[in-house]
Amino acid sequence: MSRMDEGRKRVLAIVAGILVARHLNTADDLFGGPQGSPRTDAMIAAAVQWADRIMRKIDTGVREMKQSHGSFDLAL
Repeated sequence: MSRMDEGRKRVLAIVAGILVARHLNTADDLFGGPQGSPRTDAMIAAAVQWADRIMRKIDTGVREMKQSHGSFDLAL
């Protein structure tokens, strides 16, 4: 896996973590019982899907910007 893929995976994890954390109100939401928590599992799955969708939307915007303004460097 390339460095970019690893970085992207980390960004997706951070975004998903932020999205799901907003909806975990109690320790039971976070840890569930011995069998786990279907609600938490579903929230995490949805957060990962939304994080991926957000990243794809950003990619589309960057690609369009490059096409209209020429190539540019996003590095700081």
